[in-house]
Amino acid sequence: MEPSSFSTICTKQCKQELIGFLLSLSLHHPDANTYVICDSDTKKCVDDLTPKLKLKIHWFVELDKYSNMNRNEMEKRGVWSDFQMAKADVIEKALINEEDTLFLDSDIIILD
Repeated sequence: MEPSSFSTICTKQCKQELIGFLLSLSLHHPDANTYVICDSDTKKCVDDLTPKLKLKIHWFVELDKYSNMNRNEMEKRGVWSDFQMAKADVIEKALINEEDTLFLDSDIIILD
């Protein structure tokens, strides 16, 4: 059984991981509906990729305030939990249009 969509979140701190995730998803699930909450830098980086991804990506640029922070910095500022809630947010956004969604962290590589 294949999910009707995939979802993830990412900021520029991990954009290379997101690229690996999206490339592998594109290979094994071409044209998959994919929901991404990210920051502006990450979206631009993926938009500029060659080759173009074979995915139907639904972008939500909502994480700019976390762009320049890693987990340790977010924890010190007390915003790590807020950042983590973006996972629930992207799932909710996907479920508005999809029957289901498989949330995967952006550091996942799809092998088959």
